[in-house]
Amino acid sequence: ENDKIQMEKELEIASKEADEQKKAETNDGEDADDHDNRKLKKPDRLRLVMKNKEEGTELFKGGNFRPACARYHKALTHCAKFFDLSPDEITEINGVKVALYSNLAACYLKLKNYDNTIKYC
Repeated sequence: ENDKIQMEKELEIASKEADEQKKAETNDGEDADDHDNRKLKKPDRLRLVMKNKEEGTELFKGGNFRPACARYHKALTHCAKFFDLSPDEITEINGVKVALYSNLAACYLKLKNYDNTIKYC
């Protein structure tokens, strides 16, 4: 139980660190878009989803599993904000979500957090 609490605290800290690092790298406030509640058009929202997914993949490849988890979670948050999608677009977004959940499971497997690994499989 204590291990789970500690892991959640570490993930929260890693998420904040990843956000701060990205803001420092871009230095133009682009990352602020990730927390907005505007109704973005599908191409704009999809751009944010894919940006976070790609950043998560690069972090994963570099062995930075906690920050990668944070990016995949952020991408999934953006996936939940799509609206007025056609059936084909829903299928497309669901495909992206499957990849994100699989990537999260891989991250948690590397972190030896087996409960979350199973959860995201």
